[in-house]
This record gives sequence, C-alpha cells and structure tokens, in this order.
Amino acid sequence: MERPVWDSINNALAVVGLASLILTGIRVVWSFFSGGSEWVDNITIQEYPAGTDFEDKEQFPGMSPQFYEPMPRSKYACPNLVRPQNTVLHNVVLKRAVFPENFDGTNETYREVMTFPRVSPDVPLCLVLERSELLPEYVLEWKTLYGGRARYYFYENRRNGDNSLHGVQYSYGLVARIRKILDLK
Repeated sequence: MERPVWDSINNALAVVGLASLILTGIRVVWSFFSGGSEWVDNITIQEYPAGTDFEDKEQFPGMSPQFYEPMPRSKYACPNLVRPQNTVLHNVVLKRAVFPENFDGTNETYREVMTFPRVSPDVPLCLVLERSELLPEYVLEWKTLYGGRARYYFYENRRNGDNSLHGVQYSYGLVARIRKILDLK
C-alpha cells in the first residue's frame, strides 16, 4: 500500500522538475535573443564653463587630459570632460554629422573625426564642442573589451539645462552577452 503513495510523489516531483527545466530553458533563450542593454555608472561626462583651466592641479588633481577642439572654434563652445570611473576605454571614436552641404551621396550620417586610443581616469578626454539643439553635431562611440557598445550624443538638454551625464547605456549583441555571462574579456 505504501508503494503507490511514493510512486505518486515521485511522479509529481518529476513533473515539477521537468516544468522548471522547461521554464529555465525558455528564460535562457529569451535572455539571449531579447534586446540586451543596461545602464552602467562607469563614466561621467561633465560640461564646464568656457575658459575652465584643466591644468589647475588643485581643482583637477592627478589629471592630464587629452584635448580636441575643432577649427574654427565657436564662441558657444564649452569644454566637456569625458572621464571613465574605475575603467579604461579603448579606441574611443569621435564622429561629426554630415550635413547636406558636404554630403557626397553615401548613407553615412556621421563621419569619424578622430580616434583616441586610450581614455582613463587619469588621462580623460576634453572635447571643446558646441552642443546643438536639434541634430547632434558630434557623437562619441566606444566598445567594451567583450563587445558592449556605447554611444553619447552631444546635444543641448532643453528639459532642465543640465548637460552632464553620470553613466551610459550599453547595448550588447548575442556574442557580447555570451562573453559577458561567461566573463570572457
């Protein structure tokens, strides 16, 4: 008599195990094929007033920034300090918008202006740029070591006027998500 009770319990546990295995498989497949992105607080982009002296060791200790300033310089251009937090960015690309007067028939919206091989907390990037209101004239792009991509557009914040940013949205493709899950750098 006791045997059928244990068989019933065994069958019920097998069904529960199979259901949880199927749900786990669905969640794994869903996480790989859904749009992977996350907000990461590993970078700050701070806009400073024109004329800020980044060589002042009291205000900016331990920093020696790399500068980019387009020619001719606009009177509305302000320095933007791009500073990673506890990380190093490799191959940071600055791109500029292609406007109709210099359009050559390609499908490019932005063209590469300059590449910065290494941006770190002690060697940040200072871009002296004017922020436009409608179409962002400049965009900054970089990739993580395992394939995550980030992009920051320099435009005027018309909501509250604060053009500073603490963190950035990273997007991940399928290979980058697998490398991130397995912690392959």
